[in-house]
Amino acid sequence: MTTLPADEANIQVAAERLAKGLLVAMPTETVYGLGADALNEAAAKRIFEVKGRPPTDPLIVHITDLGLMDTLWEVDADTRTTARAVAGALWPGPITLVARAADIVPTAVTGGSGFVGLRSPNHPVARALIDASGKCIAAPSANTFGHVSPTTAAHVAVDLAPRDKTLTILDAGACTVGVESTVVRMNSAKHLEILRRGAVSAADIIKALNGAGLDDVAITIRDTRSKYASEAAPMDGPGQLLTHYSPNVPSFLVAPNALPPKSPTSWAVDMTTAAGPSAAPVPMEKTVVIDFGSTLADTQFSCLAYRSLSSSGSAQEACQQVFDALRWTETVDGAAAVIFPLVSEFHNAADAAAAALLDAVEDRLFRAASGRVANFVVAGAANGDKSTAS
Repeated sequence: MTTLPADEANIQVAAERLAKGLLVAMPTETVYGLGADALNEAAAKRIFEVKGRPPTDPLIVHITDLGLMDTLWEVDADTRTTARAVAGALWPGPITLVARAADIVPTAVTGGSGFVGLRSPNHPVARALIDASGKCIAAPSANTFGHVSPTTAAHVAVDLAPRDKTLTILDAGACTVGVESTVVRMNSAKHLEILRRGAVSAADIIKALNGAGLDDVAITIRDTRSKYASEAAPMDGPGQLLTHYSPNVPSFLVAPNALPPKSPTSWAVDMTTAAGPSAAPVPMEKTVVIDFGSTLADTQFSCLAYRSLSSSGSAQEACQQVFDALRWTETVDGAAAVIFPLVSEFHNAADAAAAALLDAVEDRLFRAASGRVANFVVAGAANGDKSTAS
């Protein structure tokens, strides 16, 4: 494994390694991606091997030339027109468009689904690497499958250095957005379906369509947290599984009716509903708290460790911090549980842009917890005799 500063010379080195079928971890504005030549099936399969990714989970293909839509997709002219309207307004940027794949796209890249997502990243290093290599670059997040996504080169090295001795990592510092792209499936020219939340909102997509005179396109949002519970069936887009982005410490959501009284020094996190009846409550002194907007601020004096994604309630800051914070929980000695607020039930976004970012943050936290919600009980209470906060 080699980590290189992302300068012009090293981008050329990385491009040459891609051409040889090797993997390169590249920075994007969203997260670091584990890249390979998208049209080299053996190289694409190597991504799955290194990540431990199920073969049913498709890859996103990164491009800089919008004309490649015609090469990589098999869609009708009207659907292509709608896609170009969205891409023309929002690319380069953190939005992936999914459509029926052309025959040239390897089955490994589509995950057997027959669909492929295209994205034009808004990061100078990613774009320079694509252009220098002359390749379409297939790149999911550069982490082990199911683990917290990487927003720094160091995160990539921790996960993947032991799994690929020939890996090259281009280090360009921390990612500016901090969560993966919005994923939109082109169901038809008149129907777009958001498969994964990200920094680009439904309002942004509508504005792009209206700007192109396409004001009759329906947009729906899929509740992917319940659609794919298993890896067995091919998925039509990335990021569709319920359990994802998970640290190696059991993690749980906290809803408003579960908040403990002020200064809960004698309270513990009850996981019995979420983790099963045999799960013992975890004392606050063994609990790590990830907060947002001071929602759980009263726990910081009794918990093992406390960190806020944004004490001021900034959605942008929370997006930038969420994956680093989830990885941080793994470094806290003695941590037996992690809790964080179910953001949407505590906070209203200031505007549509902030709402999209908070939706993305909540989506990642929900999946990190596998949708499990914890309660609070009096510390030391027996399973059959609990006084709860609600």
